[in-house]
Amino acid sequence: MRNLIARAALSAVVVPTALVVACVGSDPGAFSAPAPDGQAPVDSVPDGGGGADGDGPGPMSTITGLVIDELGRPRANVAVRIGSAATTTSGDGSFILSAAPRYDLEVVQSRGATGKIVTVVRGLSTRSPALQVPSTETAKVNHNVTVSIQGPQGGIVTQSERVTAVFVPKPTSGAGPAVRTINGGISVDSSVSWPGNSPNVGTVYALRYTVGPGGHFVTGIAGAGAAGYELVDSGPAKTIRITMDSATATGKLTGTITPGGNTLTTMFLHYRVAGTLASMSFSDSTFAGNAFDLLLPKLPDYSGALMVAGTTPSAGIARAWRVGLTPDTNGIALSLPPDFNALTPTPNATGIDSTTAFTWPAISAAGYVMQMNCPPISVQNPEPTYALTILTTNTTTTLPDTTGLGAPLPVGACDWRVGAASVPNADAFADAAGWKRFTIVDAATTDGTYVETAGRPLRMN
Repeated sequence: MRNLIARAALSAVVVPTALVVACVGSDPGAFSAPAPDGQAPVDSVPDGGGGADGDGPGPMSTITGLVIDELGRPRANVAVRIGSAATTTSGDGSFILSAAPRYDLEVVQSRGATGKIVTVVRGLSTRSPALQVPSTETAKVNHNVTVSIQGPQGGIVTQSERVTAVFVPKPTSGAGPAVRTINGGISVDSSVSWPGNSPNVGTVYALRYTVGPGGHFVTGIAGAGAAGYELVDSGPAKTIRITMDSATATGKLTGTITPGGNTLTTMFLHYRVAGTLASMSFSDSTFAGNAFDLLLPKLPDYSGALMVAGTTPSAGIARAWRVGLTPDTNGIALSLPPDFNALTPTPNATGIDSTTAFTWPAISAAGYVMQMNCPPISVQNPEPTYALTILTTNTTTTLPDTTGLGAPLPVGACDWRVGAASVPNADAFADAAGWKRFTIVDAATTDGTYVETAGRPLRMN
């Protein structure tokens, strides 16, 4: 990946589009390492909650839960089950069921005419789970948006410069962010897309900067500015004018990388904006060496997030990240977790059903994200007909039989994988902040690591 990448760093999917950025001025122009195998975490119980119907031993009590999407919006009419009791969420995404002290939560969504998205959390104890599930909506788009940049430097953006604009919606808008970058000397007529609601109302932040050879990371910042905006799905053409200030000071982010036996692949640097996960993102897949020296703007609305990614010896992925970084932070340590591999089923296993045990080695203080897609995801099949995620603190699980929720287990070719992250307990998976914050810097609110196996093909009965 040799080109600069700028995108919205949020767990919600943002459809990339182009944006007109016209520079206007005096000279207008276009412009923690896992432990060895051992016992499962002390707070874990066998998957299924330890009793029949997914309920653990103990007295039943009321569960008042919530199902939301990745933007925090309620998901109505979603099927929910705890043990043998099932219901659907109300208009505000809430549901009420009863459960023992330990229980499993199963949620089924429909996607398109036949698609099903199944999310399961094993071994919960919270009486008020808030499970974040993927959005099934298509992106909104406002066509023919022009952002006019004006300031003391004039309107010419040189070939070594970039301008990136990040649209940060108000928290109450129910909309997601959008981000566009224009390279020096390029002007493109197009539109802005975002996930979530319309209208999308908030503040757009713009940064004008230079990049070094190869166009990967920032070498200097020529100006910054912000302005309010309102975008409407399929709305009319509009112009947003941003006045840029003069050159902005920068501070260093320096540190080292410990590969952990993995092959380093990509270094990511995010400039997070306005205390949110929305960001300008830069990456370098030609990054080499175990030390880094990067720049972060000294601006009150900006903070830094770093992630290094690698390929494990067994062809999986490994990540390590730090968030909440401020300029002139030195001695940053990014340590990739060591290799992690599943035990059963073995690759190309057949006859898989709801009794098959899926197992993997134990890692100290870890939670696990098991995923299965049927048929396997590919360029031709970006959205599987059946997508399953199981979140657990245990080292074994079985597939849920959600036939009663309208999602029977599929038949035919699938693939599965499992990842390990630093998760304090099972309840952390069912928190409104979302479980993806444990797997990637785009959604992370705290420092962390994640290691995931390569996909394993299997065949369902």
